[in-house]
Amino acid sequence: MKDQVCQHVDVFKRIRKYLCEDYYLLLPQARTLESWSAWRFHDPTTGEGFVQAFRVRSPEQTRSVILKGIDPKSRYQFSDPYSGETFEVHGAELTSGGLSLDLPPLSSRVLVYAVAGNAVLVDCRRW
Repeated sequence: MKDQVCQHVDVFKRIRKYLCEDYYLLLPQARTLESWSAWRFHDPTTGEGFVQAFRVRSPEQTRSVILKGIDPKSRYQFSDPYSGETFEVHGAELTSGGLSLDLPPLSSRVLVYAVAGNAVLVDCRRW
């Protein structure tokens, strides 16, 4: 359990700098447990931020969320701070088709992003 707490603290340290930046509600406010929830914090000066999504009992396994305020001409590198998975998506796709999220029931996901080429993977344990 101590390792899990340390991992959550490490992730929080990585994303906390975005919590005073622009906030976007990516899906309508959830009114039931059958709805997904998703939001985003974005630093417009650096083009970095994070997306957080939750699926409780929704019958939909996959949801796409449109990311406004993204440069459609840039590529964005996303990384999952829990799994270490990384992938890139073109900004035009994020602003039109959206970011596709696939979650099992009773789960959530955090994805940290930056403009590709500017992405810096940080080891938060040093703080």
